[in-house]
Amino acid sequence: MNLGKDTQREKTKVFTIGIDGGTFDIILPLVERGELPNFERMINQGVWGKLESTVPPFSGPAWASFQTGKAPSSHGVFDFVNKKQNSYETYYVNSTHIRGTRFWDVLGDNGLKVGIINVMVTYPPRPVNGFLLTGGLTPPGRSFAYPESLAQEIIKIFGDYRIWGVGGISLTEGSEEKFINAYFANERRRMDMAKYLMRTRKWDFFMVMLEGAVSLGG
Repeated sequence: MNLGKDTQREKTKVFTIGIDGGTFDIILPLVERGELPNFERMINQGVWGKLESTVPPFSGPAWASFQTGKAPSSHGVFDFVNKKQNSYETYYVNSTHIRGTRFWDVLGDNGLKVGIINVMVTYPPRPVNGFLLTGGLTPPGRSFAYPESLAQEIIKIFGDYRIWGVGGISLTEGSEEKFINAYFANERRRMDMAKYLMRTRKWDFFMVMLEGAVSLGG
């Protein structure tokens, strides 16, 4: 797809924050309580509306639909895991299982630089015109960055790259505060990574996904 010379000339930057599970039944009450002033300003000064998710509304297929604009029946991802043919054995889905062109590839093919951080079902990292840090379903200890050299830079500056950053803490009675503090610490570190890459890399489209709706309160 060719976006046209005018679009390439203008080079308008777009920054997107994805919030997994951040539906308006969570956002609007927090806005009404005055806890989300930035969301309140965007709602009042912009355009917003409720969108239907995938059926069923699981994060894996939903973010695959976000990437491709296709329904699960077309892109092929229906859950976090698939069953092997003629077997009860399961395996985790990954980026190679998604059928369809990701919208940031369309941008890259038209000369626009992209930066993608933590979007689900992006492992293993596939080449982009820019950089990518993988999101949910990335196995521990595996390559999480494109280009691969970016991984060492991230680890040197920010330490280990954690997808689910609660350090083995279970959300059980009595551990709630410890769990939430660890969770927020990892989300803040992720945003620090995003700010660092925004400053040090060229980009036209930049996206970071936060792991859950609980992030809205941080």
